[in-house]
Amino acid sequence: MFAKERWAAAFINLAAGDIDNGLGVLRIGLRAASRVRENLSGDADAGKLEKALRRSMESAGVSGPGPEYACRLLCLLVRKGRFSPHSGEALLEEIERLKDRASGALTARLDSAFPLEEEAIEQVKEWLRRRMGKTPGAKEIKLLTRVAPELLGGYRLQIGSESIDASLRFLLRDLASHLQAAHVAGGMA
Repeated sequence: MFAKERWAAAFINLAAGDIDNGLGVLRIGLRAASRVRENLSGDADAGKLEKALRRSMESAGVSGPGPEYACRLLCLLVRKGRFSPHSGEALLEEIERLKDRASGALTARLDSAFPLEEEAIEQVKEWLRRRMGKTPGAKEIKLLTRVAPELLGGYRLQIGSESIDASLRFLLRDLASHLQAAHVAGGMA
């Protein structure tokens, strides 16, 4: 099992004041590694990834503890066979969450079946601002948006561990389970 919380906490502690630069290197490394193939593992893959990351960091003039620990973290994940695009994205989200919690930001993710107009995004942000009064210590709102066609319609909003699913896919599944339960109950009478 991939313990994203432990990996993210270790990165936050080591990168200290250079987390943003480290996150940049993590994003680049994850994209590059994900393009190669689904799962990288072992010393050979880790060595290739490290060379590529170090070349990219050098050509971009990026240095410091954040980028260095990002490079080491990605290579360690590959070496230990813990890297996959899914685990990489989960790790990035967890690092962002920990970083935001430390700075007092409230981060929410809004998935919608279709691209949202700016007005709709602003309405969600306003709703979150009103909700922030109920969230002690929250100073800022970060709303991450993503188009998720598998939702079929509607949206799904994730705020920490709380989830609001108003997608057509969820509603259809809910309706199907109610119909199935009614059918089973009717057959038992």
